[in-house]
Amino acid sequence: MRLAYSHEWPVHLKMTSEEASRNNRPREALHEIYDIAIALDTVGCVLSPRTGSSSIVRLLGNGEVAKQAGETDMPSPCLYVSAGFPCHSLLVFDQTGRHVADVTLSLHSAVHIAGVPANSEALLQRYHIGRILIHDRSLYVADCEFDFIYVCDLAGDVRHVISWPDELCAPMGMCVAFDRLYVCDSGHRRVRVYDLQSYRPVPGEDSPGYFTGIHTRGVCQCSLGPQQQQRLVTGDFESGHVLLLETHQRCSVRLSGLDSIGEPFALVPGPLPDTVFVSSSSMQGDHSVKLISFAITGQGDGEGRLLTFCGGQGSGPGQFNKPRGLAFDPTSLKLYVVDARNYRIQVFSVDKV
Repeated sequence: MRLAYSHEWPVHLKMTSEEASRNNRPREALHEIYDIAIALDTVGCVLSPRTGSSSIVRLLGNGEVAKQAGETDMPSPCLYVSAGFPCHSLLVFDQTGRHVADVTLSLHSAVHIAGVPANSEALLQRYHIGRILIHDRSLYVADCEFDFIYVCDLAGDVRHVISWPDELCAPMGMCVAFDRLYVCDSGHRRVRVYDLQSYRPVPGEDSPGYFTGIHTRGVCQCSLGPQQQQRLVTGDFESGHVLLLETHQRCSVRLSGLDSIGEPFALVPGPLPDTVFVSSSSMQGDHSVKLISFAITGQGDGEGRLLTFCGGQGSGPGQFNKPRGLAFDPTSLKLYVVDARNYRIQVFSVDKV
């Protein structure tokens, strides 16, 4: 199995003068892109043109089945890209890298924000977009500056805000599994668990409602073994170890057989069962994306193996300068990699041979 470089596209989003000043950057500085998520099902999503700017995403609803004049169907699949805080919009691309729309979060007055008495519109004037997740036509946005999780539709309409006081500190990567939302609570060095219906924290029967002692920035769900048992996989940003999470005991199992993989940032399921892609970088120059496999041994321990990787620090094809977000299309076997400090998205084909 190997990863073959396919193509790339630039993402050049200039900072405003205010943003550049606040971040001590030159006036013409660009935002370092941060994360990417793939929307595989865009049925009912249309692109509505906007004067002087790119299109916006609109959802057909309330019995509406026809597009309005000038609207077009949203390509499927689409890639949502976060340029990171302090940006306030998501960029939407088709698979070729064509910028088709912008998505700006819209918060309605009916949305309840626990512990936040301030005006909701004032809140959205200051929110920051960090890590993103798309699952079952819902868009999850982590605000790692103000410690909220926004739950939206694909057009950016906020349906719920996870904001329990002091629950999160610098939330990062997210995963939906077992009717739960798992959030990398990096500031507290734990993975927090929320119910998908109430969005309240879920305590374990014999354990706290989180996995503790893990400085993780990414988590994903993968199938394991002949029975396709679903498991959670994460990476410890400090030790560089890949871990399996035991959902019942709220503990983690280190994968033996794998050396430290740098500073794991994003994890997404791979092309085969028991596999996962991991993006990582380190001060020692390890800027790469790795495909690893994992298994449970007879003693219940985890065992991992490096299958293939791509990368190396640089700006050429297949090289990275801070690889961050990942998105994988299981149909086309395309892997999309955020190459943050090269200001581009790189696309790789996965060859199973």
